[in-house]
Amino acid sequence: MKRFLKFLTITTCFFILTIPLQAQATATAIKTQALQMARAISKKDAAAVQKFIYPGLLTTAKDKVNMMAMMDTVSKRMEQFKPEVKRITIGNPGKIVTHKKVMQALVPQEMEIQTTLFTVVLNTTLVALSTDKGKQWYFADGLLYQSKDADIMKSLPVLSPELTIPPAQQPKLIPVAAPKAN
Repeated sequence: MKRFLKFLTITTCFFILTIPLQAQATATAIKTQALQMARAISKKDAAAVQKFIYPGLLTTAKDKVNMMAMMDTVSKRMEQFKPEVKRITIGNPGKIVTHKKVMQALVPQEMEIQTTLFTVVLNTTLVALSTDKGKQWYFADGLLYQSKDADIMKSLPVLSPELTIPPAQQPKLIPVAAPKAN
């Protein structure tokens, strides 16, 4: 009986001690994959970015083609301002929860975009989503969860009541200094 109690105590302690390690590994996986997505955005690699978009948002080949076309259109329209993603900072994921079989977490993100006229600093919240117990993470901008568009809301998993997306922040516009005349 003593051996059994000793075994049970050691086993319980082992499992209790490994829970934080598992949570840390999951947070690391979220941040690593978010950084991979950020690099793809910086390189304007639409195909690589697609791998991190929640599948419900790109349900058909037509959706994927439309997304590529939209990215091309935005890119062409923005060409006159010569935008360049200077920096994307991914913060540490918050609480990781499972809601309706989907792992979820909120991840802060700061993006700095340089144009010919100004620098734009955007602070946003990404919603990290995994349907395979944390192997693959998808990301949706928190603003999508605040959308009134029924199709978008149907395409995303229901957000856990344990997670609250902070209110959107206004972008910061920093004028580019004019060159000094000699």
